[in-house]
Parts: sequence; structure tokens; C-alpha cells
Amino acid sequence: MLIHPVVVPRTELGRWSLGLIVAFAGSLSFFVAAVWAGERGGDGFFDNMWLTGPMLLAYAAAVGATVTGLMAVFRKRERAVLVFLAALVGGLVTLFGILEVTNPH
Repeated sequence: MLIHPVVVPRTELGRWSLGLIVAFAGSLSFFVAAVWAGERGGDGFFDNMWLTGPMLLAYAAAVGATVTGLMAVFRKRERAVLVFLAALVGGLVTLFGILEVTNPH
């Protein structure tokens, strides 16, 4: 076996968590590519949908990765390192999003 079983998830929820964190990275990459291409935001959050759409998808994927990752760890006893990392990254993004909305600057 090329990859150790502790790294790769064994449960369906663990695989979903990994897929969602990959979707998060893809959406975030699309956002960065749109900014590099010259897209700029306006005064409000929804002024430029080329920037708003990928960020909303990225946030939703991060929240989903957190929820499915935690469900895999606590309900299904998943012990794969990648699931723990996906849940951690998703949790940090979720926390950042919540703090950004509740404490605007």
C-alpha cells in the first residue's frame, strides 16, 4: 500500500470532509484568479458576483468540511490525519467568518 491507512479516511463522512475542503481550496483559487484578472469589489458585498459567488461557495464548503469532519471523528470514529486537518482548517475559516460578521471593522 502506497499511502498509510492513518492518512486516508476510511468512512464516507471522512471522504466528504476531504472533498469539501478541496472544494474550498478550488473556490478560493477561483476568487484569487478573478482578482488577478482585474475584478474589483464595490461598496457592498454583493456588488460583484464574480467575487461574491466563489467566496460564498468557499465559506459553505469550509463549514461543510468542519461539520462532516467532526461527525466522522465523533460518530464514526474516523482517525485519518487528513480529516483532522480538514476539520481544523474548516473550523478556522468558520470562526473567521463568524467573527467577521459579528465584529465588523
